[in-house]
Amino acid sequence: MPNFAQKSKGNKDAMGYKKKRTPLLSDKNPDPINERMGLLDTIKAMVEKEVKKQLGIKKEKSPAESQNPEDGDQPP
Repeated sequence: MPNFAQKSKGNKDAMGYKKKRTPLLSDKNPDPINERMGLLDTIKAMVEKEVKKQLGIKKEKSPAESQNPEDGDQPP
C-alpha cells in the first residue's frame, strides 16, 4: 500500500517547483531603522498636536521660560 503522507521536499512547493525567496524588508529599504525613527517622530508630533488641541493649550513655553519662578508676576 503506498504512503500518501506529505513528504518534505526542502525548498520546493507541493508541485515540485523551487520556492522563491520572499523579499525582506531590508531589500526594499536599505536603512529601515532611520525610516522607523522618522515615522515615530511623525506620530509623536501628531499625538502632541492632538493632545494640545484637546487640552486647549495655545502657546507652548520654552524650557527657559518655564524654569523661571519670577516669570508669573509680569507688569501689564
